[in-house]
Amino acid sequence: MSPRSLFLIITLLFIFFTINGFALFHRRFSSKIHNCIDGISRAVKFCKSNSQNLTIDSLIALAILRDSLSDICSAYQLTPSLMEDICYLSKSVSNYFKSMSGHKSSHKLAFLLKFRWYSHPFSEIHVYDETKSENIPMQKYESCIFEMANHFEEQCNISDSCVNQFFNELYNGSDLLKQAFYSLVALRASCKSESVSPVNFVYKSRALSRLLVTEFMNCYSLRNVSTEHRQRLLEQIIYGGLGGYLQMAHPVMMDEIMSWQDESGCFKTVKTNELIPPDSIHFEREVQFRGGCLLRLTSVAAAALAMHIQRFSIAEVYKPDFHYILQMENTFGQNDKMLPDFIESKLDSSRSSKIPYANVPDTVL
Repeated sequence: MSPRSLFLIITLLFIFFTINGFALFHRRFSSKIHNCIDGISRAVKFCKSNSQNLTIDSLIALAILRDSLSDICSAYQLTPSLMEDICYLSKSVSNYFKSMSGHKSSHKLAFLLKFRWYSHPFSEIHVYDETKSENIPMQKYESCIFEMANHFEEQCNISDSCVNQFFNELYNGSDLLKQAFYSLVALRASCKSESVSPVNFVYKSRALSRLLVTEFMNCYSLRNVSTEHRQRLLEQIIYGGLGGYLQMAHPVMMDEIMSWQDESGCFKTVKTNELIPPDSIHFEREVQFRGGCLLRLTSVAAAALAMHIQRFSIAEVYKPDFHYILQMENTFGQNDKMLPDFIESKLDSSRSSKIPYANVPDTVL
């Protein structure tokens, strides 16, 4: 057999297995993607009908949803029919945001519209360390996040490499999600490192804190509100925006999330929450509507489903690995009680068979 014939056979086999592999992928995941699209569509309709009650946390989740769908729509990694559905949904969410510009709470949108919320912020990031002139491995980056998340402890010791990463990223125009983690360190003056002097570290940390607060104040302007209160609002955005959807976007959560949604599009919980007056809404608490519908849970769940679609579209169903993120949020819950521990419910079979919805993790309530 001539080399040319051998090359032709290998090429044909490659094309054959590629096509069959794509077909297998399509059969495995297309139904799941359709379920996610349907769930998101119903959730968005529910949020539209209750737009007057949207909190900043709901808006953050919808902003993440908007950008996640936009990323998927521009990637063209799915079949034409799926892409058509996703792109239509993406336009719908974008138009929804634009239509809210005249809303009485539209000042909340200014902050969200200025920044880009990536659908997979931790999957393809390479952190550059100038001191070593090489990329920091992803695992090390996540370890630094986990390390910095312990800033609520009385003593916050940060390793050399994480300090270098912290200061380099500060001046590299990092996206908001990454900046949010670093701001947590800046809020705590007791943080120190092995090599950087405490005075220098505190100075640079406070500089970052001022930068973020100033940026936040410019975008989220409120009259007669103290700087301290604005700082608190910034923390709420960090915790509210990251607290729910990253956990719920974990691969094992998809089927359970889908079980929380009813025909109206809202997501419910089996927990019995007391009704909270609208004027006393707090970012880690949830307002329960008639029938048990939870507005923040609905918007956060929709954003999580978009992240599931993102993984299905690249056939990497179990990536990115949120192990360190879950560890980090567990630390938040233990140290500051902002985000309760992520513990899967252990309902007995007799009870679970009688209820229509799964038990919602405390962190999204």
